[in-house]
Amino acid sequence: MIKQRTTQLIFGAIITIALFGAYILITQLQRGENNFPNKEILNGQDNDLYLFTDYIRDFNKIYEDINHFKEAFTNFKEQLAQIQRFNSESTTDLKLGLNQYSDLSQNDYSKILQVANFNGSESNQVISTDTVIQQITEIDQVSDYRILQQLPTSLDFRTKNNYLSPVKNQGKCASAYAFAPMALIEYLYRKNNYQKYKDIDFSEQYIVDCSNGYLSQNFGCIKGTVYHSLLFMQRYKFPLEKNYPYVGRSKKCDSSAFQSQENYGISSFLQFQVQFSSQLQQIVQEGPIVALVASQSPAFRSYKSGIITPSRCIGNPDHAVLIIGYGISYDKKYWIFSNSWGTSWGENGFGKIEMNDLDFGTCMMYFELYKINI
Repeated sequence: MIKQRTTQLIFGAIITIALFGAYILITQLQRGENNFPNKEILNGQDNDLYLFTDYIRDFNKIYEDINHFKEAFTNFKEQLAQIQRFNSESTTDLKLGLNQYSDLSQNDYSKILQVANFNGSESNQVISTDTVIQQITEIDQVSDYRILQQLPTSLDFRTKNNYLSPVKNQGKCASAYAFAPMALIEYLYRKNNYQKYKDIDFSEQYIVDCSNGYLSQNFGCIKGTVYHSLLFMQRYKFPLEKNYPYVGRSKKCDSSAFQSQENYGISSFLQFQVQFSSQLQQIVQEGPIVALVASQSPAFRSYKSGIITPSRCIGNPDHAVLIIGYGISYDKKYWIFSNSWGTSWGENGFGKIEMNDLDFGTCMMYFELYKINI
């Protein structure tokens, strides 16, 4: 018993020394004082630690001290093991991989997923054009299969036109409630006048800062709703990214942005739900749609490629994305969406979710949807 305890203590000391050595070497590298540590320097017995140093380099990670370094390494090992186990057992094309959130604990990851649902009485008071309301009403009543047969088998706005913005990165700020609608608004401005707005880039930070506390719903990098963000944008307009750049943290609203001559806005929006994939397919023909999705599952958190299936994506909607099309692979229909977690997540920042008509769709994608008019 004493021998076993002694062995455990010695092993623990070796791991601590290896971690400390890795932390010192990596810190020196980040200061430009040394080359990146190789596997032999760190510890030839610990491949995870070597992979972690690669991860730090690839994602430009900086940790405050050795304790934060050790915590991140522990989280990384757990995620790495989960990813490797999932991929080895997967019987579909769905694959997981490392991304910028792979060194976070589940609790810290959850803090990024704070897009709240909105189903209050105010939802009936959304200012929307008669045209949009009529479109949704007609789609909700579709029962003629001949209409569905006329829809194209695939649609991808990445290749259909050049109106989509590059994938952005919200970082550790729970600001998807600003990023998803802004992605759609930028698309709409380019569609309206491509030559004038081809390089348009609106400020998400402005929504994070200046809608903070708006109607007691949005709270900076803590949480917010797409609904109240759109209400805010409809009333107060918004500036360009260059005039109010993103920093990925909550700060005091810069009131000078209100006086800028380069402010933009939206005229109306509509929050809605659908029951069937075919309904949403018809709506998407005219352009992308903002959707709330459930994103707590490992298949979403560490998504790398393939199609996310219903059994792999459970929970309540807590994140906002932009649906940009749909397709079919080996008789499996799927939605294409863009995320705001940088290009290291998924297929260069994009993902695929299986079409499913049960329980508001895979990842509850049909539960809260938004159409916008500029």
